[in-house]
Amino acid sequence: MYRKLIKRNMPLLLAAVLTVQPLAPAGAADPAAWPGDRESEGSRAAGWNDRLPSWALGEVTELAGEGIVSGYEDGTFQPDRAVTRAEFTAMLNRLAAKLPQVGDGQKRDAVFTDVKDEWFAEEVKKAAQLGLVEGDAAGAFRPQALLNRQETAVMLGRLAGREAAREAKFTDSGRIPAWAAPSISALHETGILQGYEDGAFRGEKSLTRAEAAVALHRTWKLLKGPEKAASLLVAVKSAEGQPLANTLVRVHAKGKRAQLAAGRTDARGNYTLPGEWKSGAYDIYATGAGIAGFRSVDWTPGAATFDMIAGKAAMLEGKLTGDDGKGAGGVVLAFTTNPTYYAITEADGSFTAHVEPERTYRLSYIADESIRAAAAKAGKAEPELLQTEQAKKALALLDSDAAKSESCACVRTEAPGTYTAPKAGAKLDLGALRLDGGAPSSGGGGGSGGGSEGGGSQTPDRTPPAVPGGLRAEPGDGLIALAWTANAESDLAGYRVYGRKAGAEAWSIRSDAGLSASHTLMALTNGESYELAVAAYDKSGNESAKSEIVRATPKAGGPPPDVIPPAAPGGLRTDSGDGKVILTWYPSTEDDQAGYRIYWRVSGAEAWNEADKLGRESGYTVNGLTNGTTYEFAVSAYDRSGNVSAKSETMYETPRNGETPDREPPAVPSGLKAEPGVRKIQLSWNPNTEEDLDSYRIYTRVDGSTTWSGVGDVGRVTTHTVLNVWHDRTYEFAIAAYDTSGNISAMSAVVSAKPLSEEQPDTTPPAVPAGLSAVAGDGRVALNWTANAEADLAGYRVYVREAGGSSWGAAQESGKTSSYTATGLTNGLAYELAVAAYDESGNESAKSEAVQATPIGGGGNLPPDPGSVATEVPASGQASFQELTDFLYTGPNPIQTGVQPGAIEAERAGVLRGRVLDTAQAPVGGVRITVLDHPEWGQTLSRADGMFDLAVNGDGIWTLQYEKDGYLTVQRKKQATPGDYEHLEDVVLTAYASKVTQVQLENSTEIQVAQGTPVTDEDGSRQSTVLFPAGTTATMKLPDGTEQPLP
Repeated sequence: MYRKLIKRNMPLLLAAVLTVQPLAPAGAADPAAWPGDRESEGSRAAGWNDRLPSWALGEVTELAGEGIVSGYEDGTFQPDRAVTRAEFTAMLNRLAAKLPQVGDGQKRDAVFTDVKDEWFAEEVKKAAQLGLVEGDAAGAFRPQALLNRQETAVMLGRLAGREAAREAKFTDSGRIPAWAAPSISALHETGILQGYEDGAFRGEKSLTRAEAAVALHRTWKLLKGPEKAASLLVAVKSAEGQPLANTLVRVHAKGKRAQLAAGRTDARGNYTLPGEWKSGAYDIYATGAGIAGFRSVDWTPGAATFDMIAGKAAMLEGKLTGDDGKGAGGVVLAFTTNPTYYAITEADGSFTAHVEPERTYRLSYIADESIRAAAAKAGKAEPELLQTEQAKKALALLDSDAAKSESCACVRTEAPGTYTAPKAGAKLDLGALRLDGGAPSSGGGGGSGGGSEGGGSQTPDRTPPAVPGGLRAEPGDGLIALAWTANAESDLAGYRVYGRKAGAEAWSIRSDAGLSASHTLMALTNGESYELAVAAYDKSGNESAKSEIVRATPKAGGPPPDVIPPAAPGGLRTDSGDGKVILTWYPSTEDDQAGYRIYWRVSGAEAWNEADKLGRESGYTVNGLTNGTTYEFAVSAYDRSGNVSAKSETMYETPRNGETPDREPPAVPSGLKAEPGVRKIQLSWNPNTEEDLDSYRIYTRVDGSTTWSGVGDVGRVTTHTVLNVWHDRTYEFAIAAYDTSGNISAMSAVVSAKPLSEEQPDTTPPAVPAGLSAVAGDGRVALNWTANAEADLAGYRVYVREAGGSSWGAAQESGKTSSYTATGLTNGLAYELAVAAYDESGNESAKSEAVQATPIGGGGNLPPDPGSVATEVPASGQASFQELTDFLYTGPNPIQTGVQPGAIEAERAGVLRGRVLDTAQAPVGGVRITVLDHPEWGQTLSRADGMFDLAVNGDGIWTLQYEKDGYLTVQRKKQATPGDYEHLEDVVLTAYASKVTQVQLENSTEIQVAQGTPVTDEDGSRQSTVLFPAGTTATMKLPDGTEQPLP
């Protein structure tokens, strides 16, 4: 889907400056969670038919309850939809009505040219009378224009009535207009607005409805609540909305593993954290018997109670042993994915951790003598043992690179591998774990686990699973790799592998393979033959008979055999067509993926039809089917070693006549990059161009692993920051794109990065800017240069001095754009100008090669302000529009020159008014403005402030042409109205590029390339390029109409 960037030039504002302005990324996505990963279960229960992001759910719900925000007729809130100026004004009025006093009591004129009797008319009028909004210089409110962050800040600043103690500093401060800067600083100081991770404010960025709600909520809490620390309240509820009593609540600083405070809910499910809490970002956990919940919040003093939804948890069980092989009691286990869940071992080393289901966790142990002694004394491992000051010092190791601390008798140990929690309500036995970080002697490890949910008395299950089939063995060096066909029982708990030396009667080897349908037996003797078999067991402990026996002999040398089948394809979808069914599924993430096997049969039949599809593309069309007949479909994956996965979920579909659905996947994303930081990795990639693009999906794995994890969908953005990664591990990443029909591309090329252990100071300055050129104007010099390519570029500084001077003037900030206009210069005086680049770490390059320019005179030749020479209005007030405006083109010194007598008709006279800016948003004077094909209307020049007025005949759409030496010519169309002024949007003139490419067409034998000056702004870098193939010819048409060939 094309990402539509709506750019609007800010209209000329009245002196007091109007409008509505910004907010920090109020509502920027939760940086500690993958988008979509942390969406609350309550986002639908809150009353909306669509999901709200977790960072805005509480705010939107509270504001909706107060009647400040509302949804749409279909019951949706549409949090990602951009908010208009009219919509935000209505929300602002509702918020103002909740406050004791708004405005200064003065009545203001509330008449706007573009607000009549629409639904928002009264809202705009009310806000204007309160002094919260104003119009532009033309008297327009622009109600349907998208609200940007600068406008939001000004609106909320007027409501809040706060002044900043100091100016807020952003990397793009030079782009913040003077009329918005005070409000931005004041609201930034109060915590309502923040900048982005790169230090920029991005005031021109439009606001979503969710972001607008968060900004309004913060303002409301600031104005109605105390500005000091306050109690933090949490209410824990089940997914059905029932309060959960005696539930453990823990609070962490956002993204941290060590808790700040903890306690239990009362009979109503409420918990008030001890002490007073200041504004900040926190992670809140709720755990109890069989339940777990997590939520990230932005806390503002006076905020309402935070609702927590705790759903059914997965249980991770096991036993921790010390060096002596005995149970290690009183040890803290920290299971971390994004949230971190704790467990404490009992005296015998046993533990149960309640965690979020189906997530992969790494495990850390904290062994602290004070905690272990307290646990031994209490005789039970209670969470309250972790609330002492000494325990907090020990838990702080979880967020430290050190394994020990001098402030406590404690040590942190990392367990090898990761552990994947089972489904909600299920248990996974991790077996015996070792405190020294060694591999577990038995039990689970990774895997989805089985489990039981308990229940009442019932007839015990005594039926064993089916005997596993398809067992095969591949020998390797000191090992034998086994694989078999997976069982289909819903209560399957795992497989046991049996082995013995060939000819022996007793089985001497027994290993537990968990739920995996493959297993490798290690430490075998090369040259010795072994017999092997597999049995399946269920959750009730019933075990099947052994499978058919296979024989294999390990041998020295050669790579280990691959007998592990790929994972079964997921996400199978079917769509019917005329005599066909289109299948799509999630692409395999296996490195050795070779293809897919597609199965279909008439529903109820026993035999499957099969077809193989080579490659990684995850789609297939089954043709030759009978319309009206229902078929069953499934897919399996196979690798280059011939291992075939289990079949996917079976889907049913009936072919029919009708339109074939879209099953064309997006292109594979390109340009993926990974930049390491401290405990984070920044990803970026090139945008796809499909109109129906829905989102990108990010995959990751730790270096050395062969299995990818799909970690989250990030929408249509082309950057993402992965947080809470570890500096001692290398991470690999890939991305895929999917569209609104659910089609997903293959994965991109793989990139890798290893996070930094600590911040590495950046002392390398950017390159010296090149290609500086200058165009002199009236009291100004317009500069252009070649954009730098550094990823951490923060902006440019322009230096000016009189020609021959020994010292440079103060640096002038130009932001990240590679152009700037130096103003306030003296005409006729020669100046030297240079540019330097600086990065986000403050390193500044040397100055560029200086250029010299002399501002030209002509300020006296520019037209005066019409207000100073306008015709005086008769005392009777009876004058036509033409009589009031003909001073523009009549008299000895008209503003509009060359108008032929009678060309402007009295009954049709109208005036077109506009403003001309350069690329640095500075006004440009002396621009010649004419009407195309209407020389009888003469011409006018833009004034020193860039404004112009041009009289024409109304009742027509005219093309205005803007011309000035050193700039590209521009044309704009505008409807003229008899007897009225019409205002054009601001026009930006671009100076000619300084870069010139010589192209020799005559006798050329290869492609020649001409490139313009690179341009960099907030939308990225780009460079115009023209290719001239060999043999290209060109001619120039001369003023007399003749043509001349170009060499």
